[in-house]
Amino acid sequence: TVDFNFALSNAGNGEDTFSVSIEGPAYWSPVTSVSNLTVAAVSDGQFLASVTIPEDRNAGSESGDIVVTVSSSNGETTANVTILAMASQVFGISMEHSPPGSDGKVTVIQGTSKQVFMNVTNTGNGFDNLTLELIDEPSWASLDADYLLLGPDGNFRVAITLDPDTAALSGKEYIFNLEATSQ
Repeated sequence: TVDFNFALSNAGNGEDTFSVSIEGPAYWSPVTSVSNLTVAAVSDGQFLASVTIPEDRNAGSESGDIVVTVSSSNGETTANVTILAMASQVFGISMEHSPPGSDGKVTVIQGTSKQVFMNVTNTGNGFDNLTLELIDEPSWASLDADYLLLGPDGNFRVAITLDPDTAALSGKEYIFNLEATSQ
């Protein structure tokens, strides 16, 4: 939710009750903190206008014009202000073994090559630059990509190639991780 703070000045010589209204796309839930505001002569009052960013909006999505209107009790004096809200970028990444349900364990015979796959998904609401890195990997493990640009809900299947040489001991277990870092 984005709050807009408004100061309302009564330049008149008597107390006035102003009606406060807001109009805009209902999906963005525009509301004001008050529907009426009483302000003494030559004084100021304050109120809030709030806009709730829908959860399914991509980064940079705009609400469109939202109009806040204040009207004096005399029925003749009115002021309008247009506001706009924009969705900020939310970053998120998820990873899972491919195929789903796999535990990532694989047996590789020396002198042969095998690939293990991970699905990397951008769970954020905007484009994200991801860096990929193997952590504690043996020298014979490599990634097919170390940098990705993924859009919202974008998915990439990363291949980890395992190509042990004769120096890799038979029966030895290697445990290493794939780390994805958001921008």
